Amino acid sequence: METLCDSRCVTTASDPAHCGACGSACPAGQVCAMGACRLSCPTGQTACGAACVTLGTDARHCGACDAACAAGQTCDAGACRCPSGQVLCGDRCVDTATSPAHCGICDRACALTNATAACVAGACRVAGCGAGFGDCDAVAGNGCETALGADVANCGACGRVCAPARATASCAAGACGVAACEVGFGDCDNAAGNGCEVDLRSDARHCGACGTVCADGACVAGRCALPRSCQELKARRPTSPDGRYTIDPDGAGAGAALEVFCNMTTAGGGWTYVATVTNSGDAANAGSWLVASPTPNAWESATATFGALDPAANADYRSLAFATVEGRALMITHRNVFLLATDDGCLQGRSLQASLARLDWTCGGSEVFTRHPDCTHACVIASATPRTGDTALLNGAARARLYLKAGEADGAQDTNRDRVYLSTSYRDNVDFPVGLGAFCSGSACNPRVGEADVNDRSDAITPTAGTEFYGVWVR
Repeated sequence: METLCDSRCVTTASDPAHCGACGSACPAGQVCAMGACRLSCPTGQTACGAACVTLGTDARHCGACDAACAAGQTCDAGACRCPSGQVLCGDRCVDTATSPAHCGICDRACALTNATAACVAGACRVAGCGAGFGDCDAVAGNGCETALGADVANCGACGRVCAPARATASCAAGACGVAACEVGFGDCDNAAGNGCEVDLRSDARHCGACGTVCADGACVAGRCALPRSCQELKARRPTSPDGRYTIDPDGAGAGAALEVFCNMTTAGGGWTYVATVTNSGDAANAGSWLVASPTPNAWESATATFGALDPAANADYRSLAFATVEGRALMITHRNVFLLATDDGCLQGRSLQASLARLDWTCGGSEVFTRHPDCTHACVIASATPRTGDTALLNGAARARLYLKAGEADGAQDTNRDRVYLSTSYRDNVDFPVGLGAFCSGSACNPRVGEADVNDRSDAITPTAGTEFYGVWVR
């Protein structure tokens, strides 16, 4: 047992300068044994200098005077030994199972990259990683090998994979992000968790690019697409009012967009205005529909137009929509008031121009229509509004149909303007039929008295020239 004397630890049982107590020195020629000054050492001890020591157990004189044991060793039977489980490495005893400087064997130090090292069971291990690094492969030899701030497979923590949907991932400052989106997709909410969440090819709120809004509510192939017809516009925006709109009948085709008037309220709405015909045309009550100028036989043309876009006007008009807007039903208005509408089997997905063009020129003379089915096409009248002067419209089964008819009295394509017309009355022949542009009746139609106009009003009124106008609409 040692005692602190004059700032150093001494063994007062054997130290001749402090024998038995600090400062109690033995006289010259005596030794200190068992805390008392003596002339000689007791049996079993040996004088080493002025001290009596047991050479078999004294770590400073182990087996011989001044044969000191290394730090941590003990003297056992006159030999220096390290504690159980430790070995002598250099001048000290160490536990090679736990010493980072002598891990497993002497002098094998644990020095790991970006890590605090530990020695466990004689093997180097990672005790902790430096800031921003991780031991993601669990291989101690390379320490904390992963920079967690930029690794998309270990972003912010080992095993945290950045995999945003439809995107190339990024990792910055330990947070996942989107480096790039797949073609056709966009990260419009800037939230990496859901990746590139928007399909820019079809999302009307982000069409082609984030934030590009399609006013008409449709995005096709990354471009805002105009509606093809008033019906398509109504499907997109059901509350749209009557009025002028821009449509593109062939969608992504080469055809140009055009302005049309849409009736969004009458008979279910979605009607595209294609024509108005009057009884005040270029000849007495003949109408302008088949005018020779500006384009001969205008109804046949895919490009002829004339008049102004105003369904309430008593003036002849033909829109490009007549030849470009495909539909299934027809509506007729009389003086801009609903008269009749067909069912959806009428136009069969064609434009009105295409439907009329299918009627054969060889249907002239006194031929009976039933012998030539291609000469006429009957549409079921699905709804109608009989008014004073129009009550004959639904009288009889024949008038429950709207007929598209064609023919030439002489079988020739001339300028008589009697080639094609609409009628609610069935006629067996087409000798001098009322043209599509006439839409007149009674004495005002002389010399064609008795031929059918669109609502066969010949028995009801005798209109004054310039007062009858009919609008034609498709849906």
